[in-house]
Amino acid sequence: MLDKIEVVGPGYLLTGKSRSSIGPLDGGTSLLSEGAAFKRNAALKPNSIKQQKAPLTQIHARSYKVDHTLPTLKGWDFPIDNEFGEMVAARVNSTEAWPREFSQICAQCRELNFLTAGFVFDEEMTILQKRSETCTLCRLIHEAAQLGADAKSQRTRIERQSSKLVITSNPLPVLSIFRGPDLKIPLPLQLGFPILPNPRSSAFFAILNLWLSDCDINHQDCHVSTKVFPTRLIDVGTYTDSRLCLIETYEEQPTDHRYIALSHAWGDVNRYPTFNTVRKDVSGAKRDVESLKERIPYEELPATFRDTVDSTRALGIRYLWIDSICIIQGPDGDFSEEAKKMEDVYSGAFCVLSANRAQNQHDGFLKPRPQPKYATLTGPGGHPYYVCQAIDNFAEDVLEGSLNQRGWVLQQRALARRTIYFSEAQTYFECGGGIRCETMTKMHNNMADFLGDPKFPTKVMRTESRALKISAFQDLYQTYSRLIFTRDDDRPFAIAGIEKRLQIAYKAKGAYGIFDDGPGGALFHRSLLWKRSEEDMEDSRGATRHQSGAMRLINFPPERNIRVPSWSWMAYVGGIEYTDPPLGSADWAKDEISPSLDMTFLNAVIRDFNLAGRLKDEAHLTYDIERTASDSRRTQCVIVARSKGEKYDRDKTHYVLLVTEERELMDRGEKVYKRVGAGFMPGKYIALHVPGIPAKIY
Repeated sequence: MLDKIEVVGPGYLLTGKSRSSIGPLDGGTSLLSEGAAFKRNAALKPNSIKQQKAPLTQIHARSYKVDHTLPTLKGWDFPIDNEFGEMVAARVNSTEAWPREFSQICAQCRELNFLTAGFVFDEEMTILQKRSETCTLCRLIHEAAQLGADAKSQRTRIERQSSKLVITSNPLPVLSIFRGPDLKIPLPLQLGFPILPNPRSSAFFAILNLWLSDCDINHQDCHVSTKVFPTRLIDVGTYTDSRLCLIETYEEQPTDHRYIALSHAWGDVNRYPTFNTVRKDVSGAKRDVESLKERIPYEELPATFRDTVDSTRALGIRYLWIDSICIIQGPDGDFSEEAKKMEDVYSGAFCVLSANRAQNQHDGFLKPRPQPKYATLTGPGGHPYYVCQAIDNFAEDVLEGSLNQRGWVLQQRALARRTIYFSEAQTYFECGGGIRCETMTKMHNNMADFLGDPKFPTKVMRTESRALKISAFQDLYQTYSRLIFTRDDDRPFAIAGIEKRLQIAYKAKGAYGIFDDGPGGALFHRSLLWKRSEEDMEDSRGATRHQSGAMRLINFPPERNIRVPSWSWMAYVGGIEYTDPPLGSADWAKDEISPSLDMTFLNAVIRDFNLAGRLKDEAHLTYDIERTASDSRRTQCVIVARSKGEKYDRDKTHYVLLVTEERELMDRGEKVYKRVGAGFMPGKYIALHVPGIPAKIY
């Protein structure tokens, strides 16, 4: 159960600090023979925001802190899986995959036996550095120790844990130990690659095909259950017909229900021209729909798209979905309609290819990678084994990589049933069974079940902990709010599929990041209590990644046909967090604020407040957009929740939305307001003794 998992470090889903408390819900070169890579079953049996000054009207106070964040990234397991390794070994040229020339090592290293139980290496750094001048292994260990240990440390102590070597003070392995297929020992040691195949070799695609075949056979949850096609697909052809063209699936029924979807970064579109489909192409480039249905010129595709076509063909799949080609771009395009189908596109894909190492459409991802350093040592029977530079780091290579800072990618990962990630260091595969590395290491993290869940968010909803269920959506939205978009007005669209899944899971209606779980629930009030982030966020190594600061209102163009209300964080650019009442201590003010049936506005009671004479730490109000002395509109409040513990209302902590009147939006004589912030204050500062003003908040 997720509520039994130990929290071991800064976040997996979130890479941030601890948050406020969360209360429970109320109520309810080829190594293969030619062509072998394409026989998939041959070896198988059945946005960061700049720091800004605090708003002039902000009242500082310390909020309650009880951490209910989800379990974290640093708790990685590396289970041995040599059954899969043997299948790969049967498909590759072992002479090239596993070097047999032993490394030049010093006398001290020749005495080491990494294969003994309880192996420990302990040495002074100065001695290790001197020996590294002539010893391959000492050099490897010294470099790893420098990266993984305290810079002031004079000694290094490395222990073997299964097939990994770790420094006690570092949660991640610093070296890996792999065996080749000829070394047979009872010790649990991963059969793995000390060197990586060329990304365009048949050996490379054999690994990818075996990942998919293994998943097909063993993971029922990763199977695509529906056969709904995207509006358009790219036909990449077959072995006998290398056609490349766009098809509209309502006109031409695909001959195979399987298709690949691409996740990629567009990059700076002004600097790197994109390959887009348009409705009418007056440029003469023949990028209109009808021309591309006749032929997509492979030679004109940017490198990332060519690599995707090549990979799709190598995986034996005929159809491909790329957003900029399969969605008509431009003011007269069909983005608004197609954006609503992203859940079906990514969850219906046979596999998603994620071009993590490509910064734009022209970068490509099937490029040589830096080879890991390794030492070849003599094992039992004279067979080699390998001590290698540890390059299995899914967090750094994928989760904290530049592509995963893009807004659309979070949803693509969550909705995909399985994904192949092409990173700068190596290629990874993620499905419901965990994460596989190109080195043949298998990785698992308890929270990989969250966004890696092929039926997202089923696994996290199995927990009996309501706090964790709430934390799931809050952490997800906090993370999403800090991501980067080429177009800020994509913000509501790029999470629509996730939002739909969450609404089903929570049995709630909702819109724009706000849930409506009915009169007996509390998700509505909790989801309203977001505020501009006042915390810097950290990555898994403790480095600051996202900075707090004032938000910026998004200007949605008319063609988007959307009006995001002020009470939604999707109306702004900037990171958010939640102002949560202490655990189990709040009554929700259902008589003060409620949603309209269509979630286009909120019905609310507007009240005055005056913080004159306040004491330190009594109140904390955060404005969404930085206010200045020239802003003359009077700020009022709407009560969302009240603390339970105090006898009198004046002493209760009131959690509020801050609002201002919108005179130009008067609705049939009824007052209309917009949200401008959120926070909390004691009731004595709120005009509770007089009736409030009924109004609508848009």
